[in-house]
Amino acid sequence: MRVSLKITAIYLTTGFLWILLSDHALIYLAGEELSRVSTFQTAKGLFFVSVTGFLLYLLVEYYMKSINKKIQELRRVNVALDEKAEKLMKANKELEQFAYVTSHDLQEPLRMISSFLTQLERKYSNQLDDKAITYISFAVEGANRMKKIIEDIFDFYDADTETTQSFTDVDLNEVFQNCLLEHQRQIKDLNAEINAGNLPVIRTSQNMMHYLLNVFIDNSLLFSKNEVAPRIEVNCMDEGDFWRFEIQDNGIGIEPEYQKQIFTIFKRLHSKDEYPGTGIGLALAGKIIRKHGGTLKVESDGSSGSKFSFTLMKEPFPK
Repeated sequence: MRVSLKITAIYLTTGFLWILLSDHALIYLAGEELSRVSTFQTAKGLFFVSVTGFLLYLLVEYYMKSINKKIQELRRVNVALDEKAEKLMKANKELEQFAYVTSHDLQEPLRMISSFLTQLERKYSNQLDDKAITYISFAVEGANRMKKIIEDIFDFYDADTETTQSFTDVDLNEVFQNCLLEHQRQIKDLNAEINAGNLPVIRTSQNMMHYLLNVFIDNSLLFSKNEVAPRIEVNCMDEGDFWRFEIQDNGIGIEPEYQKQIFTIFKRLHSKDEYPGTGIGLALAGKIIRKHGGTLKVESDGSSGSKFSFTLMKEPFPK
């Protein structure tokens, strides 16, 4: 039976029973002199319940049709969303495959170009003029830069392939020390000072955390002021469901109007001649942070350094 008929039937049955039983009870208590009035009242009550029951049926039927229409629309939307999700998954797999092929198949010719150009410069340097040597140097630099871009693109798409189920307990103090070892020559050359408070052990990926801390340290060293020793402070605070990290430096800073752009892939604020890099580092850092359910932002007045802050969810992570 339809819902509208069920509701109307319940209403009518309840109304009729109430009128009949109450009128019979009234006659029983008051006597036969109220019988005629009671009969009239009964007829009036039954008529009222019948009319209101019919109106109730129409009202319920209207709302049920409206609800069913909404349900059908939601089903169509869900089907469309499922189709789009399937297409996105397929496109994502194709992008992953493209990144894999790019990383492995295109790096080999670049290595060959760089290697043969270096051999050419080494063997025939006495026969080449300064202009030819300069051209070779530019070509080698371009090949190496392209190789780095390819590696960073692969890392950018590879960040999606590692599932949160594979995460383990990672001591960020060890990760931080490994990052310092990786930058030890640069730290010595710049007379840089990099300090960190007590960092936690968190559920994450060792590789992701190494990349994440490395990006901020690398950027702080890269964008340091001329003739000013870099000073970098790394701190972490427990905020209940999240860890909050802050990386403060005394570098050149970032103008407020450009602070959102730096997290966009391939978006550079400086030419590669001024500051090397591929423009992928902070975009990948943002992706890693979002994978941990966190957020990333930067604060700077554009002249007295920058403070990057990001959060990492403790668990459970978003899927």
